[in-house]
Amino acid sequence: MVEKLSKEKAGLFDHIIKSLNLVLMNSALYAPNHPAFNSSVGSFKNTLDKWLTAEETLELGISPDNILLNGAFVKEDSGLYSSTAEYLHKKGLMALCFKRGQFKEGKDKAFA
Repeated sequence: MVEKLSKEKAGLFDHIIKSLNLVLMNSALYAPNHPAFNSSVGSFKNTLDKWLTAEETLELGISPDNILLNGAFVKEDSGLYSSTAEYLHKKGLMALCFKRGQFKEGKDKAFA
């Protein structure tokens, strides 16, 4: 079980999920070199970097209808979390782990 997130950290986690969701939507709509796609990936990276300044990693679990942080639910009834989880789960992803410093080059290939 993960410790209760501070209000600031919970807000940042929400922003990460929103940014990830936007990248996923844009990856379905646009080519990897499209400005809208690149902008959404850049926004996601910036948000992720904020998290990773304080933490070494960000570990997301993906259930069929929710996103988990370090094995625990952050929000039980969130349409955003649910739709993001559903999309990733249908793609066969059960977990995502981001580590400080790993998200540098090839960002478009990670979501293509």
